[in-house]
Amino acid sequence: MTTKTTTTTNKTYTYTYSPGSESKPTLLFLHGFPSTRQTWHFQITHFMEQGYGIIAPDLLGFGDSSKPRDLDAYRLKPMTADIVSILDQEGVGKVHAIGHDIGCSVLSRLVDYHPDRVLSASFLVVPYTPPGMEFNLEKVNELCRGVLGREKFGYISFLAAEGSEGVVERFSESLLSLFYPHDPDLWINHLGPTGSIEKWLLSDTRAPLAPYISKQEFQALNAQFTGSSLNWYKALVRNINIPDEITSQPPLKGKIDVPVLMICPEEMDFPVDGIRDVAADVMVRTCSTRGHWVQLERADEVNGFLGEFFDSL
Repeated sequence: MTTKTTTTTNKTYTYTYSPGSESKPTLLFLHGFPSTRQTWHFQITHFMEQGYGIIAPDLLGFGDSSKPRDLDAYRLKPMTADIVSILDQEGVGKVHAIGHDIGCSVLSRLVDYHPDRVLSASFLVVPYTPPGMEFNLEKVNELCRGVLGREKFGYISFLAAEGSEGVVERFSESLLSLFYPHDPDLWINHLGPTGSIEKWLLSDTRAPLAPYISKQEFQALNAQFTGSSLNWYKALVRNINIPDEITSQPPLKGKIDVPVLMICPEEMDFPVDGIRDVAADVMVRTCSTRGHWVQLERADEVNGFLGEFFDSL
């Protein structure tokens, strides 16, 4: 296993790479927020030992990759082209692609813009999002209040707001402790409701860390964290990808023609039934946790689900 760096369209990506054996395909891992390629270390080690090839990049704004402040750099169409250029650099044709959290946004557009490079698509926690769909945070929060009796995505309004970069950089340890808490129920009162994350950060509150992240891993994550990663949420709220998606030639189908695996926690943030409307071949598996970081909290279960899925193909 090696760490590599490549520059494409004035952006630098750092990624973990292992060529694997000739008899095994390559796995592409796409991490979420706020994390890096190291989020996948349990999966990388497990599947490397089985002979699979590995490519796990730090996405833009994270880890050792470029952290552009320009919002336009976070458009998914050029970003998926960057991912394909990494595959090309390593001589990899098609991959089993696995995403978590915002990595599922990249995975969604990868199967749309570059279906010829994907053998299968595995979505952890967050399902496929069809192209050209407007994101309306107010309506999402209203829906959650109606169905669940509480908001779940109030934090997005703060992370996508102008000036939030300085706050999260000043209180980065507070933010990261909230995203990796020992008690995932902290999210109910301190992440989901609108305005709650600001109160948490400005009081510099620290939560006990989850057992799946060591103090050393936490410190490394904090050292690499910058406010530029909030551009992912700004891009979402401002719907900057829609112009690319509705004008794409050939038109994006909004359908997944390859096999799909959906791995869920016990309590999902999104309904998963809709994925059967866009993909004919779907496997759904549920982890024994209510937490968000299933690949860390239940690594053995996730590795088993992925292995079962790959073997079924």
